[in-house]
Amino acid sequence: MALIRSLNTAVTGLRGQQRNIEVIGDNIANVETTGFKSTRAEFKTLLSQVLSFGTSPDGQLAGSNPKAVGLGSEVAATSRNFSQGSLESTGVATDLAIEGEGFFILKDERGKNIFTRDGSFAVSSQQLLFDEATGFKVQGLQLTDAEILAGVRVATKGGTTTTDLRVPVGDLRIARASAGTSVRGNVDAGGDAADEATRLLGQQLFDAEKERQTITAVSADLKTLTLGTAFTGAQVGDFVRVADGVARERVGRIAAVDATARTVTLAAPLATNPGTGVGLALVAPASEGTPLTRLRLSDGGQPSPQFTQVFQAGQTVSFTARKGGRTLPATTFVVNQNSSQGLATLGEFAKFLQRSLGINAEAGVPASFQRIAPGRLLVGDGVATTAPAPAERIDPAVSGTADAVSSTTISDHNLIVGGALSTFAARGVAAGDLVVITSGPAAGKVVRVTALSADGKTLTYANTGLPANALPLTNSDTLGGAFGYRVVRAATFAAGGALTAATDVVGTAALPADIDTQPDVATTTSITDNDLDFAAAGVRPGDFLNIVTGAGAGQKVQILAVSGHTIQFEALSLDPDAGASAANPFIEYSIERANGPVRGRVDALDTATTAFLKDLDVDFQQGGVRAGTGGDFLRFTSGEANGLMTPITVLGDSVTNLPDRNRLEFSPIVRAARLGDDYQVHARAGVTLTPGGVLQVAGNLGALNDLAELKVEVDGQRVDLFTAAALSSARGESARGGLMVFDGKGKAHEVTLTFVLESQRTDGPSTWRWYAESDDHTPTGTDGVRRPSRFVATDTIQFTRDGRFILPATAQSFTLQLPDTGVQPVTVALDFSRMSQFAGRPSELEQLDQDGFEEGTLQGFHIGKDGVVSGTFSNGLTRDMGQVLLAGFPNNGGLLPEGDSVFRQGINSGAARVGAPGSFGRGVIQSGFLEESNVDLSQQFTELIVGQRAFQANARTISVSDDMLQELVNLI
Repeated sequence: MALIRSLNTAVTGLRGQQRNIEVIGDNIANVETTGFKSTRAEFKTLLSQVLSFGTSPDGQLAGSNPKAVGLGSEVAATSRNFSQGSLESTGVATDLAIEGEGFFILKDERGKNIFTRDGSFAVSSQQLLFDEATGFKVQGLQLTDAEILAGVRVATKGGTTTTDLRVPVGDLRIARASAGTSVRGNVDAGGDAADEATRLLGQQLFDAEKERQTITAVSADLKTLTLGTAFTGAQVGDFVRVADGVARERVGRIAAVDATARTVTLAAPLATNPGTGVGLALVAPASEGTPLTRLRLSDGGQPSPQFTQVFQAGQTVSFTARKGGRTLPATTFVVNQNSSQGLATLGEFAKFLQRSLGINAEAGVPASFQRIAPGRLLVGDGVATTAPAPAERIDPAVSGTADAVSSTTISDHNLIVGGALSTFAARGVAAGDLVVITSGPAAGKVVRVTALSADGKTLTYANTGLPANALPLTNSDTLGGAFGYRVVRAATFAAGGALTAATDVVGTAALPADIDTQPDVATTTSITDNDLDFAAAGVRPGDFLNIVTGAGAGQKVQILAVSGHTIQFEALSLDPDAGASAANPFIEYSIERANGPVRGRVDALDTATTAFLKDLDVDFQQGGVRAGTGGDFLRFTSGEANGLMTPITVLGDSVTNLPDRNRLEFSPIVRAARLGDDYQVHARAGVTLTPGGVLQVAGNLGALNDLAELKVEVDGQRVDLFTAAALSSARGESARGGLMVFDGKGKAHEVTLTFVLESQRTDGPSTWRWYAESDDHTPTGTDGVRRPSRFVATDTIQFTRDGRFILPATAQSFTLQLPDTGVQPVTVALDFSRMSQFAGRPSELEQLDQDGFEEGTLQGFHIGKDGVVSGTFSNGLTRDMGQVLLAGFPNNGGLLPEGDSVFRQGINSGAARVGAPGSFGRGVIQSGFLEESNVDLSQQFTELIVGQRAFQANARTISVSDDMLQELVNLI
């Protein structure tokens, strides 16, 4: 039986070595398999038969060991070697190799996760990353298209939930609208503040049919025309045109209008009798409502000019101009086509010109300070809150208060008669008349008029030719200051030389009793200048007043009302910060209270304006400061507001209704203009129509906002609407820079930024105004129609006295509205913090960066060591698109191997730990490489020889046992 046992033992050896050879053969077979991990067979004894358990030591005996006979062997396990295989470069972006621990995650046909080290991947027809041998999809972290567009980084999103990885090369397109941009550069502090803008006038335009009536009779001299119904709007100086009949083109100037008789009389007779029953059209200055097809230009001939039609229905009108030295793109419209591209009236045409020129005419913005009425307050040297008492006068006479005198002249520019400005000449004063001084140090003295000035406002006098008993002026007499006078003739004098009787200059006609001798007056809200009729000069509410000398110098306020020689305007303001300097960088103040003052100072970190101050070092509420009716008063104790006191109105912030213990508000501090200050009145920026039918163009401040070469073409033919030279040109330090922004579809749009020095101060911050313009801006008008308009937005920035940018209280931005209705408006925040204001350096500006980009198509991708899939787009951008995740296991040997070089999670492998490559012991990914099999072929050959010899030895055991059995059988 023992020999049978040896046969069985040898058989187990054969079986084990056969399994060993199979393992070695599998290793050798997969020596070229990507990512293959070699396996080895591990043996153990099968059974062992114990023949004797042995004996224990006893006395002098050491005992005996057990006796056992082995019954063979078996393969105890096949262990897999997960050591790193060599990396082979392939150059294929989708070939991936893991350097270190971990497995790629794939999803099989059942939607279950399986694992592999084979990274031979490709992109499927569905643009998914997959294993091209099995069709299994590679798993990882995928960003959405919106996240890719927003530039989300995979690292910030994180997560371990896996999904299919999509790489849509050629299909994915991204674009992003700009949301913010920054500008850097320098604006020249050495330039002059802007105080002029372009102002020019066009030719006078006429309405060819302001009204239309029918001729019922014609006078024999062909000058007086009787109408069926009288013209309601005809004025002397207007023209009439025969609207039909044989005299269609003949026109005449109106010399007289009789509404009762329904007649118009012409300055010259018609060449031909037009007859009765024909139409007569009134040709008058055009208005905003005049249709474009009725506009006419005059050749200026008198009394019967020729009128030329300007526009006809259906014509295409093109407009170009130069702005700041550069040519603006042409803008067009169609006459009488009521749409976003068409215009019908002269008022619409004026708005079209304003939009095309990019003029900022927003309310409240001093967009144009073109001087149209300069002046000086000539009388007095203090603030006048009420009119001074009139000088002594003797009625009825030419009398008043002289505003300028010399040793030989007396001037009165303010002579008001019957509410209107008059002159000596207009009142009949002549050489030989006498001037009697009626008030002042020289009251009662007399001089004789020898001549009048050309403007009739100045008398030249002498003491010669006076009666012997007259009291003439002497060298010792004082005429300084205001003094009253009276002009008389045929005077008689008493024995002492005093005037006793005189004949007035006006003869027997008495002068009106309301002769006004009031001098010029200025307050904080009004100016009366008797030398200038503001209304007649064209000053209108909405224009701006600029104080250029005196205590109010540098201030610009809006005019609220105009009445003859008086204008009313917004109160002039006082800036408490104006007293700050390098030596005194703060404003001191005190609050007067019954129980003692509260004092402090506002330093550079805090703020002070004309209506509130904020002091971070003082808690006004805790200090017991009271506001409102019966509250405390604020007194400034240094700076330009030194000594001024004003009631405290609010503690905190009345605008935001937020509690602010460091802030208080007070009644605005104002400063009056002083008599003697110079001033300017400016036209509001824009394109408007004067009452005389003339287009007036008033631009914005700054040299780079200067307008020139305005050209209008109708169907390609030039129409000379603007031929006269500009009344003024824009001036003032300015700088220009270009911005590029993108809309939501990735289309680029150019925005021009023009900076203009609005105010330059030595005692406070300097202010620059920026204007944003774009050829692509198409806002919606009040009528709901979208029309192109170059002007986009405006705001101001400030710099400290040492040239540093002052961060504005609110963020600055502009919104670009685009003609493509499918694109949302683009709102772009502006960052000027990298700008400076230094003298001696020319102004230079450039866009530093912006966060939008044009449309781009995914052209390729790359997978990094961290597994991040980075897409490269045609616009040069790179964006994270996803991440290949890896799985790790506590026991790799516990994985269940399947065909196709994949593993499944086994009972003893532990749960998969999914995460980013390179984290928590997971290896990194090498793109463009594949991991070779880790089979050591020389070792496998050695093992194969050893296995072969072992198999032969076991076979020899069987052969020997068989021979021994044969011998045993032969004994029988």
